[in-house]
Amino acid sequence: MVRLDLLSAELNKPELWNDPVHAGKISHEHGSLMGKMKEVKAFEQELLEHIDMIKLAREENDTELESESMRALRRMRRDSKNKELEALLDGEHDSYSCYVEVQAGAGGTESMDWAAMVMQMYKTWAQRRGYGVTVVDEMAGEIAGIKRATIKVDGEYAFGYAKAEVGVHRLVCISPFDSGKRRHTSFAAVAVIPILGDGSTHVQMIESDLRIERFRAGGAGGQHVNTTESAVRIVHIPTGIVC
Repeated sequence: MVRLDLLSAELNKPELWNDPVHAGKISHEHGSLMGKMKEVKAFEQELLEHIDMIKLAREENDTELESESMRALRRMRRDSKNKELEALLDGEHDSYSCYVEVQAGAGGTESMDWAAMVMQMYKTWAQRRGYGVTVVDEMAGEIAGIKRATIKVDGEYAFGYAKAEVGVHRLVCISPFDSGKRRHTSFAAVAVIPILGDGSTHVQMIESDLRIERFRAGGAGGQHVNTTESAVRIVHIPTGIVC
């Protein structure tokens, strides 16, 4: 309540919007806390109503009404456990929506197929949680799967839940694309980026995480064609993102 009062006072300051980025953060946090307060009050009210219904059902010896109220209380208990978990997601950007990018790594067709499976798992997870899912970008593999794909996951705490998936995911299995039925190891890199929506996104690059590859043209040509590095590729090693 103290934090909510402070934010409300901050929003009432006429000079707040002189800094749109700061104002956006204050407005977002205030709206989030107001939503949580409404949820808590509604939860409390529903809890009291079901307790009263159980008392009434026992007085009237109505087993059906009592069973219905008990089922509702068990559901509320599960919901409260989920809210406890959300309370632990207190990172700066945890409450925001996010982009999830999956990129096939080393392993050819098998890795592209694996990347498609990983992306489908994230889509299914997001939909089951009631999040909105939008495909932003997708590049299909030549034979199966995807080379890379990006989805937008809209919903509160989407980034907080998904950020633990960042990294390289590996699968070892018998390849359905190998006529010799040999075991293959497939890789898929996952990146999760919060959607702040206020123009204040900052990405810190560590130089040691970047691999810079330079290329020279080959074959006959002018005097500089084989001495000038005419193409550059930058690879972000942890995620495998290439630009």
